[in-house]
Amino acid sequence: TFFRKNIVVDVTIKMGGHTYDSKTSNISSGGIGVLAIDSFKDLTLGELQDLRSEPVFIHFKDNGLDIRGELAWINCEDYHAGFVVRDISDGDKWDDLCSPDD
Repeated sequence: TFFRKNIVVDVTIKMGGHTYDSKTSNISSGGIGVLAIDSFKDLTLGELQDLRSEPVFIHFKDNGLDIRGELAWINCEDYHAGFVVRDISDGDKWDDLCSPDD
């Protein structure tokens, strides 16, 4: 179980040959939750399911962190999504970002 920190920051997500701009809703050392990815509304259920097999790259615009991961889930009602973190460009910076605020 990971501590999940509610934090909203701008991210760019690359997957399935497309680039999406979004914001995080929460992060943990093992995952990232993002707010609605509006472009998902234009995809069929089959196309959304196909994204689960695509590699995902998430760039944190404010601090330059890059994350490689996998799509874990998509809420087809509000198009929020969750990603599993597999690799991090700067582990120390990620640990600081994920740490609970005092």
